[in-house]
Amino acid sequence: MKAQTSATHVSEDDPFVEQLAASQVWLRTYLCTLLRDRTATDDVQQEVNVALWKNRKTYDATRDFKRWAAGVALLEVLQHRRKAATNKLQFDESLLNILSDDYVKEIGKVTAREAALSECLKKLKTNDRWMLETHYWSGLAIAQIASQLGRPVSTIYSSLARIREALYRCIQSQIAQQLHP
Repeated sequence: MKAQTSATHVSEDDPFVEQLAASQVWLRTYLCTLLRDRTATDDVQQEVNVALWKNRKTYDATRDFKRWAAGVALLEVLQHRRKAATNKLQFDESLLNILSDDYVKEIGKVTAREAALSECLKKLKTNDRWMLETHYWSGLAIAQIASQLGRPVSTIYSSLARIREALYRCIQSQIAQQLHP
């Protein structure tokens, strides 16, 4: 009997799958902008993912993935709208095109801000980063953080305001450096 080795299977689709997976939050936000309905967003996001997968062979890896995905997503949104034409509370097609164009134009800015935020978070003091992560990512209430640290609630509010201001200045500086190296 042969012993099986567990080798990692590498597929030519791996880079596409990685980009698709990394774009899910952005894609959901984009669809929410166009649809304004969570249920419709869930349905259309599934359809968009299927369409992207089916069209993966036509994707040119030298092009911006998000722009390409936004075009596919817009087609799926329009198709969804045609199916749901009985609902009178929908954006008209011209407004959808305007929103889509504006959103796609902002992709680069958002990506730059996300990269700057990531770099600025790394520059924070460990305690400041912990406080941000504990409150904003873990959802711990400020009163609970104050209790854990043995500090007054007002001090935690002031600290978070100071940290947010420092992050804002750092992000602005990072973006300015990108625009004017």
